[in-house]
Amino acid sequence: MEQRDFGTTGLRVSALGLGAGQIGDAALTEEHVGTLLNRAVDRGVTLIDTARGYGLSEERIGRHLSYRRHDFILSSKGGYGADGADDWTPQAIRLGIEQALTRLRCDWIDIFHLHSCPADTLRREDLLG
Repeated sequence: MEQRDFGTTGLRVSALGLGAGQIGDAALTEEHVGTLLNRAVDRGVTLIDTARGYGLSEERIGRHLSYRRHDFILSSKGGYGADGADDWTPQAIRLGIEQALTRLRCDWIDIFHLHSCPADTLRREDLLG
């Protein structure tokens, strides 16, 4: 699969990524999800995007791909819904990342987005720091 630069980040990703929202659906079997995730990576998909708000998505990526963590770029989202913090605060971002790392069974997230926040939130210096 064709690989491309991800902007000016220094990361290279596949031209086609996997948006992992659909694998968060509890109606899907673990076998189906594991097959989908592994086949995507086997076929050259190197960008996987998930979020805390995608149901079981992060947990399933952790269960089925943690042993292959060096084979793909992981994008996740947050800033809200972190246990123990108010939404859109530095603490929510920090805790959200820590909680996501636990669910994903990995040590790093390559790309982290503030998910669906108001535009003014993106301009706040405390969050940018």
